[in-house]
Amino acid sequence: RLSPGEDITERKRMEDLRLQGELNRRLVEELDEKLKEAEYKQLWSVYSRSIVPTCIVRKDGKIVDYNDAMVKLTGYTHEEVPELDSWMPKLYPDEEYRKEVIETSTKSRNREIDIKRDVFMITRKDGEKRHIEFSVYHIFHDGKSTDLRVVQGVDITQQTQMKTKVVEAERMATAGRIASMVAHDLRGPLQTIKN
Repeated sequence: RLSPGEDITERKRMEDLRLQGELNRRLVEELDEKLKEAEYKQLWSVYSRSIVPTCIVRKDGKIVDYNDAMVKLTGYTHEEVPELDSWMPKLYPDEEYRKEVIETSTKSRNREIDIKRDVFMITRKDGEKRHIEFSVYHIFHDGKSTDLRVVQGVDITQQTQMKTKVVEAERMATAGRIASMVAHDLRGPLQTIKN
């Protein structure tokens, strides 16, 4: 409030400084946003051409980008699965299993658990079941985590099948050794009876 004859020069100067500070803050925020956008575009230009199935997902579950390798892996295009809510029922049609996957991914997104890699069995669009090792990485800007995550999937179905075959072969070999020992142990007394 001004009193008669009060010099408003200092008040005006302080108000101008405050307005200039606010303008500078907005310009810095805009510049930071443009830098983030440019960095994101550069990042996606690498991921979009990757042979590793990759998508970028926001914390709210919206799938921002989805590369061709991910389409090849799942059979679904980005347009068919624009967010995790539409992705989950398609990749995980079994409701109980889907609940487990959703619980794990929600805890990871909310940083309740820190999962770098986890294996899930997906059902592709063509109905084929595949074991996929998913990796999730947070995207940082200026040392601060953004609301974006890189999700990559690697098909490990053949490795999983090979492990199963090796375990089965080892089990069969063990059963064969046991049968051989039993036969040997029985052969001795039977030889005595025969003689």
